[in-house]
Amino acid sequence: MGLLSPPEVDTSGREPEVAESIHHARHEVRQQPRSAEAWGRLGLVLLGHDYEVEARICFARADQLDPQDPRWAYLNGRLLKMSDPQTALPFLRRAADSTETNNVPRLYLAETLFGLGHFDEAEATFRRVLADQPQNPRALLGVGRIAFQNGDLAAALDNVRQAERGVPKLRSVHALLAEIYRRQGDAAAEKKELALLSGCEDGDWPDPYLMEIDQHLAGSAGRIARANQLLKKGMPRQAVALLRDAVQMSPGSFRAHFFLGRLLAQQGDLAGGEAQLRAALQIRPESFEAFGELGVVLQRQQKHKEGAEVYRRVLALDPGHPLAHFNLAHCQEKLGDREGALESLRAVVKHKPDFAWAHQVLGRLLAESGQYEAAAEHLNNALRLDPDNSETRNLLQRLTARKKDKC
Repeated sequence: MGLLSPPEVDTSGREPEVAESIHHARHEVRQQPRSAEAWGRLGLVLLGHDYEVEARICFARADQLDPQDPRWAYLNGRLLKMSDPQTALPFLRRAADSTETNNVPRLYLAETLFGLGHFDEAEATFRRVLADQPQNPRALLGVGRIAFQNGDLAAALDNVRQAERGVPKLRSVHALLAEIYRRQGDAAAEKKELALLSGCEDGDWPDPYLMEIDQHLAGSAGRIARANQLLKKGMPRQAVALLRDAVQMSPGSFRAHFFLGRLLAQQGDLAGGEAQLRAALQIRPESFEAFGELGVVLQRQQKHKEGAEVYRRVLALDPGHPLAHFNLAHCQEKLGDREGALESLRAVVKHKPDFAWAHQVLGRLLAESGQYEAAAEHLNNALRLDPDNSETRNLLQRLTARKKDKC
């Protein structure tokens, strides 16, 4: 490959639309070998279809041709970081310095610096963002992490609390708050944060440069990406249609079957969802995520025996997974296996002691079997973790009345 020639790409075995998209992008580079945009566009197409080595060659060439465009240094740096974070730093620094309107490269650089232990430079980079956007939750969380690392718990708490206002459901925010409170010795506040974790999510920060990759996806991957965009716009029927096209186009695509199965189930087509999830598992029989989704679909159809079998498969892959134990307990109770359900629920609270709902159900089953002291312990744990839960409070009241009657 010459300096101005696009990298060779093996597209054998790929969907025709994918091969054609790559062929077209390579042709544009050959037609405009000194166009940074053409090289960068080829890089985006290649990266979107998992040709990471070839994509990095393209981003590096685009960066040489137009060093003022932060996209190419940023994407090249991200790819380099996966194998050599230190080597990625010059590219990420230059991307951060090349834009005044988009703070994403600065934030990613700051997080990379933090991960490498360059705390002073990381903090300066986060604060550069905050000078422009004082309420940026990602920067506030970053500054909070550095303060926590430096032992300044008051500053850490202040910054992370400010971050929480912008991203109230982000798991990493509440996990850090719980750790701050633990270090401060505030057990009640720590438990409150731990209880909130069950309702939180691990979200990705918005990144316009990564989102640009989706615009260049072809074949079933492109249809999946567009279906996700339709879902965000509240258009599930159109998303289902696109995902059906993706399955028809690529019947061997795990992702197409998986996403279609999950969406069909969410829309109430449980039988259709089950069929697609089973098809996904035929392609990737070790998929933990697909097993989990299938188990929930089976439960919703009252197929508790099959659901229990699926959750046992999940636990064979991850023996300590608390939600699989919890869902297995639900199936076992429905099947009349109360001892099995108790055993599964004990496994839940062993692996996730802050799971309030598991403590509640375990307390209820123990009370029903006459184990009042153990039941009270778990119901009190549930109420401590979720003080506003009226069902737990009612169960405790009934248990107290039952114990008095026994006396």
